[in-house]
Amino acid sequence: MNMEPVRMNFPALELRLNGVPVIFADNASTTLKSEETIKAVTHYYTRVCANVHRGVGALAQEAEAEYEGARRKVAEFINADPDEIIFTRNATQGINIASQFVPFRPLDEVVTTVAEHHSNILPWAKKVRIFLANIDEEGRVDAGSVERLISKRTKLIAIGHVSNVTGLIHPVERAIAAAKAHGVLTLVDAAQSAPHLPIDVKELGCDFLVFSGHKMTGPSGVGVLYVRRELLAKAEPVEFGGGMVTEVTGSQYQLEGIPTRFEAGTPNIEGVIGLGAAVDFLQSVGMDDIRRHSLSLGKRLVKGLRSVPGLKVYPQSTRDHVGIASLVMPGIAADELARQLSDSFNIMTRSGLHCAEPLVRAFGQPGMVRASLYIYNTAGEVDAIVAALQRIRDGLQVGGAHHAACL
Repeated sequence: MNMEPVRMNFPALELRLNGVPVIFADNASTTLKSEETIKAVTHYYTRVCANVHRGVGALAQEAEAEYEGARRKVAEFINADPDEIIFTRNATQGINIASQFVPFRPLDEVVTTVAEHHSNILPWAKKVRIFLANIDEEGRVDAGSVERLISKRTKLIAIGHVSNVTGLIHPVERAIAAAKAHGVLTLVDAAQSAPHLPIDVKELGCDFLVFSGHKMTGPSGVGVLYVRRELLAKAEPVEFGGGMVTEVTGSQYQLEGIPTRFEAGTPNIEGVIGLGAAVDFLQSVGMDDIRRHSLSLGKRLVKGLRSVPGLKVYPQSTRDHVGIASLVMPGIAADELARQLSDSFNIMTRSGLHCAEPLVRAFGQPGMVRASLYIYNTAGEVDAIVAALQRIRDGLQVGGAHHAACL
């Protein structure tokens, strides 16, 4: 589809370095911000700037209306109910909070996968024994491996919807179905899928789902934790303070209703309002169209990278794959390759382990360069990334990394 009108909504795309446009290919880390997000945050700072859930004044009421309006928008975005939405700092905090909502007992187990971001491994490993399901030959989570790891002690399955390293869409539906068959809870890490794919938590049937605003054109410092209402009604807050109680008499207190009782203290009001604006923007573009664009760019990216001789590309498959891929170029370290792409070609990527060390190590690599695309990226930019990598490789063959850096 033609995304040129969408590009007009992102002021950062006007950036030039040495007179040359920048290609933003580090979107799995964080995305650019749309005019709608910027205007919403600026409006709050300049025209409202009041706290929420506290005051009766006109500005306080407006702030609260915008804040709770954003909650309704986010709920609609994933087909949840507003009172099932807790605002957090990011997906990482959402997973940590969810880990405290699960009533773990001694000897309980969690099944997660080799393909996870560290944020979907460490909070569980801190509490219970974890088991990592394997990936298949394409690099996708092996749903059969998930099922085989379920035991009588399994309390929860935690699985990423889309890999932040390969962009592969994992079989979360099958994992959730297996969990339900065994009476096991499920958490879906949607940090990389919420920006690219339509999500329906009722259709998925998961118990928890998390994502971050900054990966979907929203502000940094705001995320979402969805908790199925039946679980949330029984959960105890993990943080206490102002705004989440209706009465305090010494050591006695009365909690607010859900979800307010889980948002102690002054929240990231401008971030939540900005996230609401980002959701509005993505909905106006259309999540089905965004999905098609992402799958198309992902396919073009993988095919293009595979055309560069000697390049090791992850994934090899273009099936069910959003616009994220990682690569290794023999003869040059990942950090140096990313630096050359930036300094010589104005292409911004990411290098290293991508907070997914078990997966990168499973591929037998010490680090990778990741190119990750979003709605404002174009087929031409994909081709430019591939051409730059080809030139760097040619330079390595001719005269080493120094020659490539001078191209």
